[in-house]
Amino acid sequence: MDDDLRRDEELLRAVTEAERRYLSLFLSSRFRERFVGRAEAGVGITEARILWELDARGPTRAGELAGQVEVTPAAITKSLTRLRERGLVEQREDPLDGRARLAALTAAGRRAAALLMDEGDRMTRGILDDWSLDERRDFARLLARFAAGLQAYADGPDAPGPESRQFS
Repeated sequence: MDDDLRRDEELLRAVTEAERRYLSLFLSSRFRERFVGRAEAGVGITEARILWELDARGPTRAGELAGQVEVTPAAITKSLTRLRERGLVEQREDPLDGRARLAALTAAGRRAAALLMDEGDRMTRGILDDWSLDERRDFARLLARFAAGLQAYADGPDAPGPESRQFS
């Protein structure tokens, strides 16, 4: 049993190290700039994240968007203004509160978001190109399960609320 426990601890350490390498690369400026540049959506990194969030969530208040993109309210306002000036985002009245405004993708914004998603597909296809169908299927299933676990961890009862987030 001690051997099994030791092997399990070694495996968990290997997974944690792989996560660290993945996150370090994925969050690096070099990777994000290359990804956004290859998508040819004509936006910067923060704007790409905004387009992605709006594409996934639909119309969203600027404050909520700032939390999702992890930027300051001033930075989200500046980015949304640039996206509006380029015709990628529009402001709408919040149907639940006429005083509030929602940011929403325009048709051009949906096309730009689709370019980003297409680049994600190209990147993933290239990475998995020499994997067998069974390996891809297993990876998709396990990654979805892992992502659900991460979400549960982030949303757990002791998770910090938006007021304790650090913005850059």
